[in-house]
Amino acid sequence: AEGVDIEMLVRESEDFSGAEIAAVCDKAARAAVKSAVATIEETDVAAESVRPLIKPDHLALALREVKESPRR
Repeated sequence: AEGVDIEMLVRESEDFSGAEIAAVCDKAARAAVKSAVATIEETDVAAESVRPLIKPDHLALALREVKESPRR
């Protein structure tokens, strides 16, 4: 994803299990889709022209949610 700090992502997920890393990816993707839907709803942009892109803030949110999970 454009603008994503891979070094930070590695640092922040260093002790994550494979399932936790998968959860981060899933949560970030869902956040990107929600942002795309919001863009479509808030503007006159055609849905076909909007692509969900995972951005640094989506990953930061996903990392925070996984870290704060009661299962950790």
